[in-house]
Amino acid sequence: ESRRVLVHSTRANSYFQTFDGVDVCSERLASEVLAIVEANRSLKNISVIGHSLGGVLARHALSRLYREDGTIAGLTPLQYITLATPHVGVSPTSPSALPFLEWIGGREERLLGNRFQPVKKTLATISPYVGSLAIRRTGSQLFLTDTDGSAGRPLLIDMALNQRFLAPLKAFRRRVAYANVSGDHLVAWQGSALARLHESSPTEDDIFQTGRGVLLSRLEGDVEMSSERNGNTRQSIPEADSQHDELVSSLRSVGAWDRVDVCFPSSEKALELETYHATMPLVRLSIPLISSLTHNHIQVTHPVVNWRGLHVVEHLVENLNL
Repeated sequence: ESRRVLVHSTRANSYFQTFDGVDVCSERLASEVLAIVEANRSLKNISVIGHSLGGVLARHALSRLYREDGTIAGLTPLQYITLATPHVGVSPTSPSALPFLEWIGGREERLLGNRFQPVKKTLATISPYVGSLAIRRTGSQLFLTDTDGSAGRPLLIDMALNQRFLAPLKAFRRRVAYANVSGDHLVAWQGSALARLHESSPTEDDIFQTGRGVLLSRLEGDVEMSSERNGNTRQSIPEADSQHDELVSSLRSVGAWDRVDVCFPSSEKALELETYHATMPLVRLSIPLISSLTHNHIQVTHPVVNWRGLHVVEHLVENLNL
């Protein structure tokens, strides 16, 4: 039996509209999804794919589209897939802090040693304010300095603990988190991979044993705790070593996730890989120049610049269970 698939690329939040806040953007996104469903009455199932902030917006929008019968906008939820998504924010005091804050001043730190630490500490301290100025409400929400969640707590913390947001996630048959192991200047592996503090990322050699630069692993669902506040918000999760672990454990409590660790080869590794031989002159040139674009490589934002991520997209498509 042939099956038709409608692929829709959302247009609800373009350019600077994404600065209006996760809640505002998700309302636009939910309205767009409802309009698409209304215009295509033959649709039966729904899958969601989000890159970076898009994964967070999608999760918030799902809370608006979820129905008590377990459907999303009346459709059967199949797969929720994120790529390099900051699931638990980018607070500078968290393991999921912006990676580039650690990269800044590498040369100076090697020369000055501990004397450069006050500079890095200052940069980390002011980063939430800079983020709020640069990307407005969305920035404050990503840095967890807002009070837009229930009981005045940060929205992304609320999204990780409140059953209003967890129930739609649980309804999906499959949940997948693609995460850059290294080189992503905006989203840390710990946040996009839903990894706890004691969990380590695989090495470049581990990932390239598959020959494709992607490594699939299974995150079994945590046992869901019954401790809740006001009947819908988890109050605490035992054995969480930090707020980061608490949020990750809560998101993993909805059921198993597939985690796909992604690595783009270093110059040395690229020389070893057969799959790169045909484009070796381009590899030699591009790796030093565009290695900082890893965050966009993972979803091939621009084919000419981010072609190194084609194997990731191929992996995603091959593993779609529609």
